[in-house]
Amino acid sequence: SPRGAPTSISLPSTDSRNGNPRSQPPAAPDLIVTSIDTSGLQTNWSTMEAAGHVTADIANARPVTVTRAFDVTFFEDTDGNGSFDARSDTLLGLVTPTGIPSGGAETVTASVTASLRYRDAWIYAVADPDDVIAESDDTNNTRHTGEACRFAPPPGSFDPTLEWHWRGGDEVPESNP
Repeated sequence: SPRGAPTSISLPSTDSRNGNPRSQPPAAPDLIVTSIDTSGLQTNWSTMEAAGHVTADIANARPVTVTRAFDVTFFEDTDGNGSFDARSDTLLGLVTPTGIPSGGAETVTASVTASLRYRDAWIYAVADPDDVIAESDDTNNTRHTGEACRFAPPPGSFDPTLEWHWRGGDEVPESNP
């Protein structure tokens, strides 16, 4: 093919040397934070001190059992990058599940005593922040409490109409108090 043109390579499903099926790469688990519950967390709005507990549901969406322990970290994202950074974010709690069966889920709970930056700050949970588990997808390991506030309008047509239009010149009319 010409230089820079995409190429496509197809491998036969069997090994030409012995006729045996080619081995597939091993399947990997997929840890997903499916929900966060902060209803057990009480905050003093005068001091911003929070105490209580937070929970998260962690699912393994693949048919491979997670047999190693991994951390679930709860934090306030003070640097605003959406991921846990021990140097800048506020650690709220840490839990270490010992594994999750294939297709299974586990609810984890962490005790929290911390100072938050502001009222109703988003609380994040991240499963396996240290990449202890080799996963098929690491992009879905983090969730925050603000995600429950998303609005997704139903699909449909959008047909705006013009209701008001300024037909005057460059001068803005004075108001009558």
